[in-house]
Amino acid sequence: MEENYQGCLTVAGIIGIIILVVILVLGGTFRTEVVFSPQAVDELGVQTTFTESFTSHHFLFGLVKGKQPDVQGAMAKYIEQGKQISQIKIQTRHTFVNSLLTGITIGIYSPVKINVFIKITQSAEEKN
Repeated sequence: MEENYQGCLTVAGIIGIIILVVILVLGGTFRTEVVFSPQAVDELGVQTTFTESFTSHHFLFGLVKGKQPDVQGAMAKYIEQGKQISQIKIQTRHTFVNSLLTGITIGIYSPVKINVFIKITQSAEEKN
């Protein structure tokens, strides 16, 4: 009995490598960004920008929502008397590590990175 092997990669192995490369290349590029700016904000005031980072937990490829971050609580710690939010930008993205964790767990756990950029303006009454 003589067995003849042409190579160690099968068609399924080649397809698996192609899928892995596509996941790695696209893993860090998928992101969503939402910007909100209230209309009645004095843009001429002193502005300060803060950034908060969170991880949102999802399961079954994102179909089931797990523990969500407290974005409102994070914004509240920067708001003081005489200050108001002039802009909020929320950015969600799947980082390489998030995609890797989703792949390793076969989609059972799917984390998402969330960055919140908060621009706060001091009101004109408080500046004087």
